[in-house]
Amino acid sequence: MKNTRECSRESAPSRWGWHCAAAAMVLSLPGPLLAAPQRISGRVVDAEGRPVSDVRVSHYWAWTGTGEFSPGPVLTLDEDGQFEGTLEFYGRPQGLVAYSSDGLLAGIAIVQPDASTEVKIILAPSVPVEARLGCSELDGDLGWVNSYWMPESGVRPIMATPKDGELHLRLPQHPKWNYWFYGRNVKSVSKEMQMEARDPLSMDLGEIDFKATYIALNIGRKAEQWTVTDARGVSIDEAQVDDFKGQWLLVEFWGFW
Repeated sequence: MKNTRECSRESAPSRWGWHCAAAAMVLSLPGPLLAAPQRISGRVVDAEGRPVSDVRVSHYWAWTGTGEFSPGPVLTLDEDGQFEGTLEFYGRPQGLVAYSSDGLLAGIAIVQPDASTEVKIILAPSVPVEARLGCSELDGDLGWVNSYWMPESGVRPIMATPKDGELHLRLPQHPKWNYWFYGRNVKSVSKEMQMEARDPLSMDLGEIDFKATYIALNIGRKAEQWTVTDARGVSIDEAQVDDFKGQWLLVEFWGFW
């Protein structure tokens, strides 16, 4: 209790008070969010139910460039297609994805936080996804952009980073996928896609024209005139942008959301 009393003293630094408050919030979180990694086990099989061992299984995959991909932590897999390991859930489901070494076969299973049952991942031909990305407001140069691919809300097993305005990845077959693009200079874009059965399986998102952020549209331009109602250490009469021309000016915005 000593630390609690010290945190409540009016003389304690405000920053220390914030740290204590944050610690109290963490300690009050529901149990599953602080639970230790849970052991999970399962099996990877083909469409006929035969075990498959020439795959890697992970809850996180990163696609980069024009089609290269790599996993996060990989679960141990034996010759019979059995896998086991540990997984952190943080109170929400996780998506386990298996890819063959060439990415042409893939499968996904949504694992619930209790991890009480054996997981089965069924391999099938993966679905190639491509898109052309740009930003007409920035003369086509949208800058750094990243994306997440989610089979359901809150489950983000696949990340894909475009290169030179092109996106290439392969997704496991699943009834629907949600994508979420975000970037440094552009506004985020998200959409739900239905994965329709077709031959051959493929998904072409076409051209996506992102909207530029306000900051990106005004980089290098003269800042608009503005004043503030309070400025620490600066007279209100001198708290205009022009008053600091030729000097470094740090403006800090903060609040509660």
